[in-house]
Order: sequence, then C-alpha cells, then structure tokens
Amino acid sequence: MISNLFQKLAASLLLAMPSVAQACPFTMAKTVTQTAYEVIAIGECAGVTLNVNGINISTGGGCPLTTIIRPTVYSEPAPSALPTKVEVLALQESMIVNYTCESTYFLLLFPVGSNCTYVGREVIAGPHLLHTVPCANKGAGDIPL
Repeated sequence: MISNLFQKLAASLLLAMPSVAQACPFTMAKTVTQTAYEVIAIGECAGVTLNVNGINISTGGGCPLTTIIRPTVYSEPAPSALPTKVEVLALQESMIVNYTCESTYFLLLFPVGSNCTYVGREVIAGPHLLHTVPCANKGAGDIPL
C-alpha cells in the first residue's frame, strides 16, 4: 500500500518536472584559441626538440620536465542577445608529459653530459567543445542579463 502510494507520488513528481520552466540563460558558444603547449619546468640538460602527438616542443636550452599539451581551439560560454544557451558537444583531452634529465658519467665520477629522457604521460580532462542552441522556453520571464 505505502509502496504503491510512493510510486504514484514519484511518478507525478517526475511528470511535473519538465513543466517547471527555467529561465533562458542568454548565452552562446564563443571559440577561443590558445597555444598548443606550455612548458611548466625546464631542467638543466642539453636543449631538445620533441614531437608529441604531432606538436613540436622546442626548448632552446634545457629539458621540458613538465609540459601540458592541450587543444588549440575550444569553446566557452559568452553572453548573447538572443534567447539561446550552450550545450556540451565533447570534452577534449589534454595531456601532461614528463621528462627527466639523466646525466652520463665517465668512470662513474666525471659528468660528461646529460640527456632529456621521457618518463611518462597522463591524459587529463581538457576544455569543452560547446555549441549554441535555442532555448525551449521563450517566455516573458526570459530577460537577457
């Protein structure tokens, strides 16, 4: 009896939810461009040029110990004069790539050079790709901010 009553109450609440109108946010997707990578730390090794996922990373002198590789184009919400909103199309991936300086020695005592050696990478969440869609409700309560 109580279970049946609870089911009817839950069903009526779920059916009523779409009828609750939310104000249109008046936003649109704005395209943003950025550099493909950012070197966070440089170690004291010989300078290298690395190619990671087709992106050339050059550090005139030194080893890029930590580098963030990110998409060059992404979207962010921006104000709009039209009754529109943004929706997420995709979440792009960024990557953290780590290297280390490894010294080489002659007779285990005399340093003769160093190499920039790949340690590993970690894929992290990156920026969103957004697109603009019209608001479903275009009522009188929708006023641009």
